[in-house]
Amino acid sequence: MLVTDESTILNSLLLNSPQDLMVQVRYLNIKNRNINVTEKWNEQRIGFHDDFLIGIDHEWNTAGKNHESNEYQQLLRESKNTVVDGESIWLFANPMYLKTKYVDPELMTQRMVENHFTTLSIAHNYHEIETNSYFNVTLENELKRTDKSEGLKFPQTGSFEY
Repeated sequence: MLVTDESTILNSLLLNSPQDLMVQVRYLNIKNRNINVTEKWNEQRIGFHDDFLIGIDHEWNTAGKNHESNEYQQLLRESKNTVVDGESIWLFANPMYLKTKYVDPELMTQRMVENHFTTLSIAHNYHEIETNSYFNVTLENELKRTDKSEGLKFPQTGSFEY
């Protein structure tokens, strides 16, 4: 099994890339665990990639789902001065987590404003059925993990189309 040293990777990226290049981490704790390996002036270069935008708080969000946590409060502070990218959810997550055919646009907009998003990827929740861009194994694993398969109907249209 290949084990990566995130401290070495983050430090190398920051030391060997142009000083005006931002680096994003998936979870806030990656930054917090490894900021000591970088010089303090590099801290502001580390932005965030939030990979599970669903319109509700979710454990996979960059700083978790608890808005009262220290991590979430840190994200609110730091997101004002760095890049924050968001990625829409897989199409199957709509009925699994929301019990609707689409992500709530007001909640999503509120989240993007509150966390100062600079970009939003629409790779998912769009034409996944036509392009087969989701992986069946991903869906199967998530159904097992969440035990939410009962009565689940896979949507034929994504949030962006709604």
